[in-house]
Amino acid sequence: MAVTAGAQDNTGLPDARIWKDDVRWAQIELRNDGLYHGSLDGVIGRQTKRALEKFQQDNGLDRTAALDPPTWKALTDHRDIGQGSSTPPANERGASDAGR
Repeated sequence: MAVTAGAQDNTGLPDARIWKDDVRWAQIELRNDGLYHGSLDGVIGRQTKRALEKFQQDNGLDRTAALDPPTWKALTDHRDIGQGSSTPPANERGASDAGR
């Protein structure tokens, strides 16, 4: 199910619609950041808007309280994905073996 974006609620997604799964993903990211404590229901309600606004403020974005293109990019642009927590950064690998 998609919610068609209104003139003031442009998401920047290719078909200009906000899908519930996109909102749910944003809610998960906001929850991971400790900003959202509501239901992962895919609905942009009061709690989601408050969390979006706080996220925008914390990240130097315009405070629109909407899932707009800059906010979506900031929420979903994870440069550190791919490295597991048990894998040391490349510059630290083998450092403990240096004295052997």
